[in-house]
Amino acid sequence: MVRTISLNTKLVTGCMLMLAFSLMLSASLLFMYGNYYLRTSRDVMLLTMFKQVLVAASDISSERSPINILLGLEPETESDARRELQTLRQASNAALDMITQPVTDGVSLSQDQDLVAAIDRVRKALVIGRADIDALIALPRAQRSADKIMQGMRDMFLAADLVRPIAVGAIAKISAEDESLAGPAMTAQMLGELRDYSGRLIAQMIPFVSTRVPLPDAFVFDLVRTRERILEVWQLAGRQGGLYAGDRHLGILRQQINARFFGQGLQIIDRAATTGRMTGAFGISAEELGERYLPTLEPIEQLRTGFLDAALNKVSEERFSALIWLVAMSITAGLLIAATSVLIVAGRYYVLQPLMMASDHIVNLSNGEAIGELVSPTNSREMLRLFDALEGLRIILSEREQHTERLKVLSETDGLTGLINRRLFDRIGHGDPEFDEMSTDVSVIMMDLDRFKGINDTYGHLAGDQVLKHAAAIVQRVCRRSDLAARYGGEEISIIVFEPDEWVAMNVAERIRAELEAKPVITPDGRRISVTASFGVAHGKRAGANWLTMVKAADAALYEAKASGRNRVCRAGGALIGANKSVA
Repeated sequence: MVRTISLNTKLVTGCMLMLAFSLMLSASLLFMYGNYYLRTSRDVMLLTMFKQVLVAASDISSERSPINILLGLEPETESDARRELQTLRQASNAALDMITQPVTDGVSLSQDQDLVAAIDRVRKALVIGRADIDALIALPRAQRSADKIMQGMRDMFLAADLVRPIAVGAIAKISAEDESLAGPAMTAQMLGELRDYSGRLIAQMIPFVSTRVPLPDAFVFDLVRTRERILEVWQLAGRQGGLYAGDRHLGILRQQINARFFGQGLQIIDRAATTGRMTGAFGISAEELGERYLPTLEPIEQLRTGFLDAALNKVSEERFSALIWLVAMSITAGLLIAATSVLIVAGRYYVLQPLMMASDHIVNLSNGEAIGELVSPTNSREMLRLFDALEGLRIILSEREQHTERLKVLSETDGLTGLINRRLFDRIGHGDPEFDEMSTDVSVIMMDLDRFKGINDTYGHLAGDQVLKHAAAIVQRVCRRSDLAARYGGEEISIIVFEPDEWVAMNVAERIRAELEAKPVITPDGRRISVTASFGVAHGKRAGANWLTMVKAADAALYEAKASGRNRVCRAGGALIGANKSVA
Protein backbone atom coordinates (compact mmCIF):
# COMPACT_ATOMS: atom_id res chain seq x y z
CA MET A 1 0.00 0.00 0.00
CA VAL A 2 1.42 3.33 -1.03
CA ARG A 3 1.58 5.82 1.80
CA THR A 4 0.20 9.20 0.77
CA ILE A 5 1.28 12.55 2.18
CA SER A 6 -1.46 15.04 2.89
CA LEU A 7 -1.56 18.39 1.16
CA ASN A 8 -1.38 20.08 4.56
CA THR A 9 1.87 18.25 5.39
CA LYS A 10 3.40 19.22 2.04
CA LEU A 11 2.32 22.84 2.48
CA VAL A 12 3.64 23.12 6.02
CA THR A 13 6.95 21.42 5.12
CA GLY A 14 7.58 23.68 2.14
CA CYS A 15 6.72 26.80 4.09
CA MET A 16 8.94 25.79 7.00
CA LEU A 17 11.90 25.25 4.65
CA MET A 18 11.34 28.64 3.07
CA LEU A 19 11.11 30.29 6.49
CA ALA A 20 14.29 28.51 7.66
CA PHE A 21 16.28 29.78 4.66
CA SER A 22 14.94 33.30 5.23
CA LEU A 23 15.95 33.19 8.88
CA MET A 24 19.46 31.96 8.02
CA LEU A 25 19.99 34.74 5.47
CA SER A 26 18.64 37.38 7.84
CA ALA A 27 20.75 36.12 10.73
CA SER A 28 23.95 36.24 8.66
CA LEU A 29 23.27 39.82 7.55
CA LEU A 30 22.42 40.96 11.05
CA PHE A 31 25.51 39.22 12.45
CA MET A 32 27.80 40.96 9.96
CA TYR A 33 26.41 44.46 10.43
CA GLY A 34 25.95 43.93 14.16
CA ASN A 35 29.65 43.15 14.53
CA TYR A 36 30.47 46.25 12.48
CA TYR A 37 28.37 48.38 14.79
CA LEU A 38 29.86 46.80 17.92
CA ARG A 39 33.40 47.35 16.63
CA THR A 40 32.81 51.03 15.90
CA SER A 41 31.09 51.42 19.28
CA ARG A 42 34.13 49.95 21.02
CA ASP A 43 36.36 52.26 18.97
CA VAL A 44 34.42 55.26 20.27
CA MET A 45 34.66 53.99 23.83
CA LEU A 46 38.39 53.28 23.56
CA LEU A 47 39.16 56.70 22.10
CA THR A 48 37.02 58.31 24.77
CA MET A 49 39.00 56.50 27.47
CA PHE A 50 42.29 57.45 25.85
CA LYS A 51 41.16 61.07 25.70
CA GLN A 52 40.50 60.90 29.44
CA VAL A 53 44.07 59.70 30.00
CA LEU A 54 45.41 62.64 27.98
CA VAL A 55 43.13 65.01 29.89
CA ALA A 56 44.59 63.70 33.15
CA ALA A 57 48.15 64.21 31.85
CA SER A 58 47.29 67.73 30.67
CA ASP A 59 45.62 68.64 33.97
CA ILE A 60 48.66 67.49 35.93
CA SER A 61 50.98 69.51 33.68
CA SER A 62 48.66 72.52 33.96
CA GLU A 63 49.09 72.55 37.75
CA ARG A 64 52.57 73.95 37.16
CA SER A 65 51.19 77.09 35.49
CA PRO A 66 49.85 78.82 38.65
CA ILE A 67 52.83 77.40 40.61
CA ASN A 68 55.18 79.31 38.32
CA ILE A 69 53.38 82.52 39.25
CA LEU A 70 53.04 81.81 42.99
CA LEU A 71 56.77 81.07 43.37
CA GLY A 72 57.45 84.64 42.33
CA LEU A 73 55.11 86.11 44.98
CA GLU A 74 55.25 86.49 48.74
CA PRO A 75 53.06 84.03 50.72
CA GLU A 76 50.62 86.69 51.84
CA THR A 77 50.14 88.17 48.37
CA GLU A 78 46.60 87.82 47.06
CA SER A 79 46.52 86.23 43.61
CA ASP A 80 44.06 84.48 41.32
CA ALA A 81 46.78 81.87 40.86
CA ARG A 82 46.01 80.39 44.29
CA ARG A 83 42.40 79.73 43.41
CA GLU A 84 43.42 78.48 39.99
CA LEU A 85 45.87 76.01 41.56
CA GLN A 86 43.14 74.51 43.78
CA THR A 87 40.80 74.22 40.81
CA LEU A 88 43.46 72.50 38.69
CA ARG A 89 44.31 70.06 41.48
CA GLN A 90 40.66 69.08 41.80
CA ALA A 91 40.49 68.64 38.02
CA SER A 92 43.58 66.39 38.06
CA ASN A 93 42.13 64.20 40.82
CA ALA A 94 38.81 63.92 39.01
CA ALA A 95 40.54 63.04 35.73
CA LEU A 96 42.51 60.24 37.40
CA ASP A 97 39.32 58.92 38.99
CA MET A 98 37.59 58.88 35.61
CA ILE A 99 40.30 56.65 34.14
CA THR A 100 39.65 53.85 36.64
CA GLN A 101 35.87 54.01 36.49
CA PRO A 102 34.22 50.99 34.78
CA VAL A 103 32.91 51.39 31.24
CA THR A 104 30.04 49.41 29.70
CA ASP A 105 30.56 46.34 27.48
CA GLY A 106 33.59 45.29 29.53
CA VAL A 107 35.89 48.01 28.18
CA SER A 108 37.73 49.57 31.09
CA LEU A 109 41.29 50.43 32.04
CA SER A 110 40.43 49.33 35.57
CA GLN A 111 40.64 45.74 34.32
CA ASP A 112 44.38 46.11 33.74
CA GLN A 113 46.10 45.77 37.10
CA ASP A 114 49.39 47.21 35.78
CA LEU A 115 47.65 50.39 34.66
CA VAL A 116 45.76 50.65 37.96
CA ALA A 117 49.09 50.38 39.80
CA ALA A 118 50.53 53.07 37.52
CA ILE A 119 47.66 55.41 38.38
CA ASP A 120 48.30 54.82 42.08
CA ARG A 121 51.95 55.77 41.54
CA VAL A 122 50.83 58.99 39.87
CA ARG A 123 48.61 59.83 42.84
CA LYS A 124 51.44 59.20 45.30
CA ALA A 125 53.84 61.34 43.26
CA LEU A 126 51.25 64.13 43.19
CA VAL A 127 50.89 63.99 46.96
CA ILE A 128 54.64 64.39 47.41
CA GLY A 129 55.04 67.05 44.73
CA ARG A 130 52.08 69.12 45.94
CA ALA A 131 53.33 68.97 49.52
CA ASP A 132 56.79 70.22 48.45
CA ILE A 133 55.26 73.02 46.38
CA ASP A 134 52.89 74.09 49.16
CA ALA A 135 55.81 74.21 51.59
CA LEU A 136 57.79 76.40 49.18
CA ILE A 137 54.87 78.76 48.53
CA ALA A 138 54.40 79.16 52.29
CA LEU A 139 58.04 80.34 52.69
CA PRO A 140 59.03 83.99 52.24
CA ARG A 141 60.64 84.58 48.86
CA ALA A 142 64.02 85.22 50.45
CA GLN A 143 64.03 81.70 51.92
CA ARG A 144 63.18 79.91 48.67
CA SER A 145 66.37 78.55 47.18
CA ALA A 146 66.73 77.52 43.57
CA ASP A 147 67.58 73.97 44.66
CA LYS A 148 64.39 73.62 46.73
CA ILE A 149 62.29 75.00 43.91
CA MET A 150 63.97 72.67 41.40
CA GLN A 151 63.30 69.70 43.69
CA GLY A 152 59.61 70.63 43.94
CA MET A 153 59.40 70.99 40.17
CA ARG A 154 61.12 67.63 39.66
CA ASP A 155 58.48 66.01 41.87
CA MET A 156 55.75 67.54 39.71
CA PHE A 157 57.63 66.44 36.56
CA LEU A 158 57.72 62.91 37.94
CA ALA A 159 53.93 62.86 38.37
CA ALA A 160 53.50 63.93 34.74
CA ASP A 161 56.10 61.40 33.55
CA LEU A 162 54.27 58.60 35.38
CA VAL A 163 51.13 59.28 33.31
CA ARG A 164 53.03 58.44 30.11
CA PRO A 165 53.01 54.64 30.72
CA ILE A 166 49.26 54.84 31.24
CA ALA A 167 48.85 56.53 27.86
CA VAL A 168 51.17 53.97 26.25
CA GLY A 169 49.12 51.15 27.76
CA ALA A 170 45.93 52.71 26.45
CA ILE A 171 47.46 53.04 22.96
CA ALA A 172 48.43 49.37 23.08
CA LYS A 173 44.86 48.45 23.99
CA ILE A 174 43.50 50.60 21.16
CA SER A 175 45.96 49.09 18.65
CA ALA A 176 44.99 45.56 19.70
CA GLU A 177 41.30 46.34 19.13
CA ASP A 178 41.64 48.37 15.91
CA GLU A 179 44.97 49.03 14.19
CA SER A 180 43.51 51.94 12.23
CA LEU A 181 43.19 53.93 15.48
CA ALA A 182 46.83 53.49 16.47
CA GLY A 183 48.02 56.43 14.29
CA PRO A 184 45.53 59.00 15.60
CA ALA A 185 46.14 57.86 19.20
CA MET A 186 49.93 58.16 18.87
CA THR A 187 49.63 61.59 17.23
CA ALA A 188 47.38 62.81 20.05
CA GLN A 189 49.93 61.46 22.52
CA MET A 190 52.69 63.42 20.78
CA LEU A 191 50.66 66.60 20.97
CA GLY A 192 50.15 65.94 24.68
CA GLU A 193 53.89 65.55 25.14
CA LEU A 194 54.43 68.79 23.20
CA ARG A 195 52.24 70.60 25.72
CA ASP A 196 54.02 68.97 28.67
CA TYR A 197 57.55 69.78 27.47
CA SER A 198 56.52 73.32 26.56
CA GLY A 199 55.29 73.77 30.12
CA ARG A 200 58.54 72.36 31.49
CA LEU A 201 60.55 75.11 29.83
CA ILE A 202 59.12 77.78 32.09
CA ALA A 203 59.10 75.41 35.09
CA GLN A 204 62.86 74.93 34.59
CA MET A 205 63.37 78.70 34.43
CA ILE A 206 61.21 79.68 37.43
CA PRO A 207 63.61 78.50 40.21
CA PHE A 208 66.30 80.88 38.94
CA VAL A 209 64.08 83.75 37.87
CA SER A 210 62.27 83.83 41.24
CA THR A 211 65.57 83.69 43.21
CA ARG A 212 67.61 85.86 40.78
CA VAL A 213 70.32 83.18 40.60
CA PRO A 214 72.38 82.93 37.36
CA LEU A 215 71.62 79.94 35.21
CA PRO A 216 74.14 77.09 35.77
CA ASP A 217 75.70 75.52 32.68
CA ALA A 218 74.10 72.16 33.50
CA PHE A 219 70.69 73.81 33.56
CA VAL A 220 71.37 75.55 30.25
CA PHE A 221 72.10 72.13 28.80
CA ASP A 222 68.79 70.75 30.18
CA LEU A 223 66.98 73.77 28.77
CA VAL A 224 68.47 73.22 25.32
CA ARG A 225 67.64 69.51 25.46
CA THR A 226 64.02 70.24 26.39
CA ARG A 227 63.82 72.77 23.55
CA GLU A 228 65.16 70.22 21.07
CA ARG A 229 62.65 67.64 22.30
CA ILE A 230 59.85 70.15 21.67
CA LEU A 231 61.00 70.72 18.07
CA GLU A 232 61.39 66.99 17.51
CA VAL A 233 57.89 66.18 18.76
CA TRP A 234 56.40 68.99 16.69
CA GLN A 235 58.10 67.75 13.55
CA LEU A 236 56.91 64.18 14.17
CA ALA A 237 53.34 65.37 14.65
CA GLY A 238 53.55 67.49 11.51
CA ARG A 239 54.55 64.49 9.39
CA GLN A 240 51.09 63.01 9.78
CA GLY A 241 49.90 64.01 6.33
CA GLY A 242 46.21 63.63 7.05
CA LEU A 243 46.33 65.45 10.38
CA TYR A 244 44.95 68.75 9.08
CA ALA A 245 43.51 67.64 5.73
CA GLY A 246 39.93 68.75 5.34
CA ASP A 247 39.76 70.37 8.81
CA ARG A 248 40.17 74.12 8.58
CA HIS A 249 40.05 74.63 12.34
CA LEU A 250 42.98 72.28 12.99
CA GLY A 251 44.99 73.99 10.26
CA ILE A 252 44.38 77.38 11.89
CA LEU A 253 45.50 76.01 15.25
CA ARG A 254 48.74 74.75 13.69
CA GLN A 255 49.39 78.21 12.29
CA GLN A 256 48.67 79.74 15.71
CA ILE A 257 51.17 77.38 17.35
CA ASN A 258 53.84 78.40 14.87
CA ALA A 259 53.06 82.07 15.38
CA ARG A 260 52.36 82.26 19.10
CA PHE A 261 54.42 79.52 20.70
CA PHE A 262 57.36 79.06 18.34
CA GLY A 263 57.28 82.71 17.24
CA GLN A 264 56.66 84.36 20.62
CA GLY A 265 56.72 81.89 23.54
CA LEU A 266 60.13 80.40 22.85
CA GLN A 267 61.53 83.88 22.25
CA ILE A 268 60.37 84.91 25.74
CA ILE A 269 62.23 81.95 27.27
CA ASP A 270 65.31 82.51 25.11
CA ARG A 271 65.58 86.21 26.02
CA ALA A 272 65.17 85.52 29.73
CA ALA A 273 67.75 82.71 29.61
CA THR A 274 70.24 84.84 27.67
CA THR A 275 69.99 87.88 29.97
CA GLY A 276 70.06 85.90 33.20
CA ARG A 277 72.70 83.32 32.36
CA MET A 278 75.66 85.31 33.67
CA THR A 279 74.27 87.76 36.26
CA GLY A 280 70.87 86.51 37.31
CA ALA A 281 69.29 89.75 36.04
CA PHE A 282 66.60 88.18 33.89
CA GLY A 283 64.84 91.45 33.16
CA ILE A 284 61.47 89.89 34.08
CA SER A 285 59.81 88.61 37.27
CA ALA A 286 58.54 85.06 37.71
CA GLU A 287 54.95 86.35 37.72
CA GLU A 288 55.47 88.35 34.51
CA LEU A 289 57.23 85.40 32.87
CA GLY A 290 54.26 83.15 33.60
CA GLU A 291 51.67 85.73 32.50
CA ARG A 292 53.46 86.31 29.17
CA TYR A 293 54.57 82.78 28.34
CA LEU A 294 51.69 80.56 29.46
CA PRO A 295 49.05 82.04 27.08
CA THR A 296 51.24 81.00 24.15
CA LEU A 297 50.63 77.34 25.10
CA GLU A 298 46.86 77.57 24.60
CA PRO A 299 46.91 76.68 20.85
CA ILE A 300 48.87 73.51 21.68
CA GLU A 301 46.19 72.37 24.14
CA GLN A 302 43.47 73.29 21.67
CA LEU A 303 45.16 71.38 18.83
CA ARG A 304 45.57 68.24 20.94
CA THR A 305 41.94 68.34 22.06
CA GLY A 306 40.68 69.33 18.61
CA PHE A 307 42.61 66.57 16.88
CA LEU A 308 41.36 63.89 19.28
CA ASP A 309 37.81 65.26 18.98
CA ALA A 310 38.11 65.08 15.19
CA ALA A 311 39.23 61.44 15.44
CA LEU A 312 36.34 60.73 17.79
CA ASN A 313 33.87 62.43 15.46
CA LYS A 314 35.12 60.35 12.54
CA VAL A 315 34.69 57.10 14.46
CA SER A 316 31.31 58.29 15.76
CA GLU A 317 30.21 58.94 12.17
CA GLU A 318 31.31 55.42 11.24
CA ARG A 319 29.33 54.07 14.17
CA PHE A 320 26.28 56.02 13.08
CA SER A 321 26.68 54.69 9.55
CA ALA A 322 26.99 51.18 10.97
CA LEU A 323 23.82 51.76 12.97
CA ILE A 324 21.97 52.92 9.85
CA TRP A 325 23.07 49.80 7.99
CA LEU A 326 22.14 47.63 10.95
CA VAL A 327 18.68 49.19 11.11
CA ALA A 328 18.27 48.87 7.33
CA MET A 329 19.29 45.23 7.41
CA SER A 330 17.00 44.61 10.38
CA ILE A 331 14.09 46.11 8.47
CA THR A 332 15.00 44.12 5.35
CA ALA A 333 15.28 40.93 7.36
CA GLY A 334 12.01 41.70 9.07
CA LEU A 335 10.29 42.28 5.73
CA LEU A 336 11.74 39.06 4.34
CA ILE A 337 10.57 37.06 7.31
CA ALA A 338 7.21 38.84 7.23
CA ALA A 339 6.75 38.06 3.54
CA THR A 340 7.57 34.41 4.15
CA SER A 341 5.23 34.31 7.11
CA VAL A 342 2.46 35.89 5.04
CA LEU A 343 2.85 33.15 2.44
CA ILE A 344 2.63 30.50 5.15
CA VAL A 345 -0.40 32.11 6.74
CA ALA A 346 -2.08 32.62 3.37
CA GLY A 347 -1.62 28.96 2.47
CA ARG A 348 -3.14 27.79 5.69
CA TYR A 349 -5.82 30.45 5.46
CA TYR A 350 -7.08 29.34 2.06
CA VAL A 351 -6.65 25.60 2.60
CA LEU A 352 -7.33 24.64 6.21
CA GLN A 353 -8.39 27.56 8.36
CA PRO A 354 -11.91 28.07 6.94
CA LEU A 355 -12.94 24.51 7.82
CA MET A 356 -11.30 24.76 11.25
CA MET A 357 -13.11 28.03 11.90
CA ALA A 358 -16.43 26.55 10.84
CA SER A 359 -15.86 23.60 13.16
CA ASP A 360 -15.06 25.90 16.09
CA HIS A 361 -18.16 28.03 15.43
CA ILE A 362 -20.42 24.98 15.36
CA VAL A 363 -19.00 23.81 18.69
CA ASN A 364 -19.42 27.29 20.23
CA LEU A 365 -22.99 27.59 19.00
CA SER A 366 -23.87 24.17 20.35
CA ASN A 367 -22.41 25.21 23.71
CA GLY A 368 -24.50 28.39 23.75
CA GLU A 369 -21.46 30.71 23.66
CA ALA A 370 -21.86 34.22 22.27
CA ILE A 371 -19.96 34.84 19.02
CA GLY A 372 -19.83 37.74 16.58
CA GLU A 373 -21.01 37.90 13.00
CA LEU A 374 -19.76 34.95 10.96
CA VAL A 375 -18.10 35.89 7.68
CA SER A 376 -16.25 33.54 5.37
CA PRO A 377 -12.48 34.25 5.34
CA THR A 378 -12.35 33.32 1.63
CA ASN A 379 -14.47 34.06 -1.45
CA SER A 380 -14.85 30.45 -2.53
CA ARG A 381 -18.46 29.49 -3.27
CA GLU A 382 -18.45 26.50 -0.93
CA MET A 383 -17.14 28.48 2.05
CA LEU A 384 -19.52 31.37 1.41
CA ARG A 385 -22.50 28.98 1.49
CA LEU A 386 -21.21 27.26 4.63
CA PHE A 387 -20.65 30.51 6.55
CA ASP A 388 -23.95 31.99 5.36
CA ALA A 389 -25.70 28.96 6.83
CA LEU A 390 -23.75 29.29 10.06
CA GLU A 391 -24.58 33.01 10.25
CA GLY A 392 -28.28 32.25 9.80
CA LEU A 393 -28.10 29.73 12.62
CA ARG A 394 -26.24 32.24 14.82
CA ILE A 395 -28.92 34.89 14.19
CA ILE A 396 -31.72 32.48 15.10
CA LEU A 397 -29.99 31.46 18.34
CA SER A 398 -29.14 35.08 19.18
CA GLU A 399 -32.72 36.23 18.66
CA ARG A 400 -33.94 33.39 20.86
CA GLU A 401 -31.48 34.40 23.59
CA GLN A 402 -32.49 38.06 23.35
CA HIS A 403 -36.16 37.09 23.58
CA THR A 404 -35.43 35.03 26.66
CA GLU A 405 -33.50 37.92 28.20
CA ARG A 406 -36.36 40.35 27.51
CA LEU A 407 -38.79 37.96 29.19
CA LYS A 408 -36.46 37.78 32.19
CA VAL A 409 -36.22 41.59 32.39
CA LEU A 410 -39.98 41.93 32.14
CA SER A 411 -40.42 39.39 34.90
CA GLU A 412 -38.01 41.24 37.21
CA THR A 413 -38.62 44.94 36.40
CA ASP A 414 -41.49 47.28 37.11
CA GLY A 415 -42.66 48.66 33.78
CA LEU A 416 -43.67 52.11 35.07
CA THR A 417 -40.76 53.11 37.32
CA GLY A 418 -37.91 51.01 35.89
CA LEU A 419 -37.13 49.71 39.39
CA ILE A 420 -36.87 46.00 40.11
CA ASN A 421 -40.18 44.42 41.09
CA ARG A 422 -41.20 42.92 44.38
CA ARG A 423 -40.65 39.36 43.17
CA LEU A 424 -36.91 39.92 42.56
CA PHE A 425 -36.70 42.05 45.71
CA ASP A 426 -38.01 39.19 47.83
CA ARG A 427 -35.72 36.67 46.10
CA ILE A 428 -32.70 38.76 47.08
CA GLY A 429 -33.98 39.25 50.61
CA HIS A 430 -34.83 35.61 51.22
CA GLY A 431 -31.28 34.55 50.28
CA ASP A 432 -31.70 33.09 46.78
CA PRO A 433 -28.38 31.25 46.00
CA GLU A 434 -28.11 33.26 42.77
CA PHE A 435 -27.26 36.31 44.92
CA ASP A 436 -24.84 34.69 47.39
CA GLU A 437 -22.05 37.11 46.46
CA MET A 438 -24.05 40.00 47.97
CA SER A 439 -23.49 40.97 51.59
CA THR A 440 -25.93 39.56 54.15
CA ASP A 441 -25.50 42.48 56.58
CA VAL A 442 -28.01 45.03 55.20
CA SER A 443 -30.56 47.72 55.97
CA VAL A 444 -34.06 47.97 54.48
CA ILE A 445 -35.78 51.27 53.70
CA MET A 446 -39.53 51.19 53.27
CA MET A 447 -40.77 54.35 51.55
CA ASP A 448 -44.39 55.38 51.03
CA LEU A 449 -45.57 58.50 49.16
CA ASP A 450 -47.71 60.66 51.44
CA ARG A 451 -51.38 61.18 50.47
CA PHE A 452 -50.84 59.55 47.09
CA LYS A 453 -54.55 58.67 46.78
CA GLY A 454 -55.36 62.35 47.05
CA ILE A 455 -52.96 63.09 44.18
CA ASN A 456 -54.73 60.53 42.01
CA ASP A 457 -58.14 61.89 42.97
CA THR A 458 -57.16 65.52 42.45
CA TYR A 459 -54.89 65.40 39.40
CA GLY A 460 -55.77 62.09 37.80
CA HIS A 461 -54.04 58.77 37.44
CA LEU A 462 -51.69 60.01 34.70
CA ALA A 463 -50.36 62.63 37.09
CA GLY A 464 -50.10 59.92 39.74
CA ASP A 465 -47.97 57.84 37.37
CA GLN A 466 -45.80 60.89 36.72
CA VAL A 467 -45.32 61.34 40.48
CA LEU A 468 -44.31 57.69 40.84
CA LYS A 469 -41.73 57.96 38.03
CA HIS A 470 -40.46 61.24 39.53
CA ALA A 471 -40.00 59.61 42.93
CA ALA A 472 -38.29 56.54 41.38
CA ALA A 473 -35.86 58.78 39.47
CA ILE A 474 -34.85 60.57 42.69
CA VAL A 475 -34.39 57.23 44.44
CA GLN A 476 -32.13 55.94 41.66
CA ARG A 477 -30.13 59.17 41.63
CA VAL A 478 -29.55 59.29 45.41
CA CYS A 479 -28.92 55.59 45.98
CA ARG A 480 -25.40 54.29 45.71
CA ARG A 481 -24.35 51.88 42.97
CA SER A 482 -24.39 49.00 45.45
CA ASP A 483 -27.96 49.71 46.67
CA LEU A 484 -31.06 48.07 45.16
CA ALA A 485 -34.46 49.83 44.87
CA ALA A 486 -37.78 48.09 44.07
CA ARG A 487 -41.37 49.08 43.58
CA TYR A 488 -42.83 47.17 46.49
CA GLY A 489 -46.45 47.84 45.60
CA GLY A 490 -48.67 50.79 44.65
CA GLU A 491 -46.96 53.97 45.84
CA GLU A 492 -44.54 52.06 48.10
CA ILE A 493 -40.82 51.72 47.24
CA SER A 494 -38.31 49.52 49.10
CA ILE A 495 -34.51 49.89 49.13
CA ILE A 496 -31.84 47.42 50.24
CA VAL A 497 -28.69 49.18 51.49
CA PHE A 498 -25.70 46.81 51.61
CA GLU A 499 -23.90 48.42 54.53
CA PRO A 500 -23.25 47.18 58.10
CA ASP A 501 -23.80 50.69 59.51
CA GLU A 502 -27.56 51.35 59.58
CA TRP A 503 -26.99 55.11 59.80
CA VAL A 504 -25.82 55.01 56.19
CA ALA A 505 -29.33 53.84 55.28
CA MET A 506 -30.80 56.59 57.48
CA ASN A 507 -28.77 59.18 55.57
CA VAL A 508 -29.84 57.72 52.21
CA ALA A 509 -33.47 57.88 53.24
CA GLU A 510 -33.13 61.44 54.51
CA ARG A 511 -31.49 62.60 51.27
CA ILE A 512 -34.32 61.06 49.24
CA ARG A 513 -36.92 62.65 51.57
CA ALA A 514 -35.27 66.10 51.36
CA GLU A 515 -34.87 66.06 47.58
CA LEU A 516 -38.41 64.81 47.04
CA GLU A 517 -39.76 67.60 49.25
CA ALA A 518 -37.64 70.24 47.51
CA LYS A 519 -38.58 69.24 43.95
CA PRO A 520 -42.30 69.34 43.13
CA VAL A 521 -43.67 67.55 40.08
CA ILE A 522 -44.70 69.78 37.15
CA THR A 523 -47.58 68.27 35.15
CA PRO A 524 -47.79 68.71 31.36
CA ASP A 525 -50.47 71.42 31.87
CA GLY A 526 -48.13 73.37 34.19
CA ARG A 527 -49.58 72.47 37.58
CA ARG A 528 -47.17 71.94 40.50
CA ILE A 529 -47.68 68.93 42.72
CA SER A 530 -45.83 68.92 46.03
CA VAL A 531 -44.71 65.43 46.93
CA THR A 532 -43.44 64.07 50.25
CA ALA A 533 -42.80 60.60 51.57
CA SER A 534 -42.44 58.78 54.85
CA PHE A 535 -39.64 56.29 55.51
CA GLY A 536 -39.04 53.36 57.84
CA VAL A 537 -35.53 51.93 58.27
CA ALA A 538 -34.52 48.62 59.84
CA HIS A 539 -31.21 46.77 60.01
CA GLY A 540 -30.46 43.05 60.10
CA LYS A 541 -29.50 39.98 58.09
CA ARG A 542 -30.76 38.76 54.75
CA ALA A 543 -32.25 35.30 54.35
CA GLY A 544 -35.18 33.41 55.80
CA ALA A 545 -36.94 34.54 58.94
CA ASN A 546 -34.42 37.31 59.51
CA TRP A 547 -35.55 38.98 56.32
CA LEU A 548 -39.23 38.86 57.21
CA THR A 549 -38.52 40.25 60.66
CA MET A 550 -36.47 43.11 59.22
CA VAL A 551 -39.14 44.00 56.62
CA LYS A 552 -41.83 44.01 59.30
CA ALA A 553 -39.66 46.24 61.49
CA ALA A 554 -39.07 48.67 58.63
CA ASP A 555 -42.78 48.66 57.80
CA ALA A 556 -43.62 49.39 61.44
CA ALA A 557 -41.13 52.25 61.47
CA LEU A 558 -42.77 53.57 58.29
CA TYR A 559 -46.16 53.66 59.95
CA GLU A 560 -44.62 55.35 62.96
CA ALA A 561 -43.25 58.05 60.63
CA LYS A 562 -46.69 58.54 59.13
CA ALA A 563 -48.25 58.68 62.57
CA SER A 564 -45.70 61.35 63.57
CA GLY A 565 -46.91 63.67 60.84
CA ARG A 566 -45.52 62.16 57.63
CA ASN A 567 -42.53 63.43 55.66
CA ARG A 568 -40.32 61.68 58.21
CA VAL A 569 -37.57 59.04 58.43
CA CYS A 570 -38.00 56.69 61.35
CA ARG A 571 -35.57 53.98 62.44
CA ALA A 572 -36.87 50.80 63.94
CA GLY A 573 -36.24 51.39 67.61
CA GLY A 574 -37.25 55.05 67.81
CA ALA A 575 -34.82 57.35 65.95
CA LEU A 576 -36.67 59.92 63.87
CA ILE A 577 -35.46 62.35 61.19
CA GLY A 578 -37.65 64.72 59.28
CA ALA A 579 -39.01 68.21 58.94
CA ASN A 580 -38.21 70.16 62.09
CA LYS A 581 -36.84 66.97 63.70
CA SER A 582 -33.36 65.82 64.67
CA VAL A 583 -31.83 62.41 65.24
CA ALA A 584 -33.26 60.93 68.45
